[in-house]
Amino acid sequence: MSPRVRRDGHTDVAREFLNEEDDMSGRINIEEARCKGCQLCTVVCPKKLVVMAQHFNSLGYRPSHFSDEKVQCTGCMLCALICPEAAITVYRGDAPQVNVVNGALPAHSVRTATRTATWPGS
Repeated sequence: MSPRVRRDGHTDVAREFLNEEDDMSGRINIEEARCKGCQLCTVVCPKKLVVMAQHFNSLGYRPSHFSDEKVQCTGCMLCALICPEAAITVYRGDAPQVNVVNGALPAHSVRTATRTATWPGS
């Protein structure tokens, strides 16, 4: 399954990372101390694996919590891309996929263990 090409000629990068044919499982790490409980990550997770925790962090917010007991995470990166606090790191295989610094995405590409996807406009 190849990524969908939009009318403007760019590929749909998120759909590429949601490819169901990949045998690699993903996982995420949420830095609870940075999370402000906005719940954006819980809304965009296609597998609904990100939920709100029952406890409060040091800032007084109820942080997000990653719950993937059945190992369903695909590493699609939607949660990390939408997080306004850059509190989520996505791992696919063994390598981190999103290295977000102060809310900025990598300038040219996102690397996975099997391919490189170029961001539109780069």
